[in-house]
Amino acid sequence: HLSKYGKFKVGDRVEQHDIVGYVGSTGRSTGNHLHYTIYHHDKPINPLQLKNVSGPPVPKTELADFKIYADSLNNLLFRSELSITDTVVTQDMIVEQIEDQKQETIISITLIKIFLLLVILLVIFRIFMLLKKTNQNKGWS
Repeated sequence: HLSKYGKFKVGDRVEQHDIVGYVGSTGRSTGNHLHYTIYHHDKPINPLQLKNVSGPPVPKTELADFKIYADSLNNLLFRSELSITDTVVTQDMIVEQIEDQKQETIISITLIKIFLLLVILLVIFRIFMLLKKTNQNKGWS
């Protein structure tokens, strides 16, 4: 889950160090999370310290086949039943935010009830102490 998205739209090109989203939640996180690890010689490394270099270009003799294959994958990705749209992402974000707000509201109401109960108990205790003092004073006269 993400608390908000970066300043990119579907189809925008992103580069290393670009912020595409912010992770965050209130309470316990139960949603899916993106996790990736980059390994160098079987040891995990910090991706922010990685110096990327471009790989070799697709050989000209294979470029036509590559484009056909890439186009077929692109068409598959953007078929209506498989498309990930801004609307779906926005709806999922709204549902998650509503659930977080409900949880925060329940916690707030519970805290207010506890506070009010403590105030009532304090008032009752103060009244009890005043009545006790009044009864002791009446006993002296």
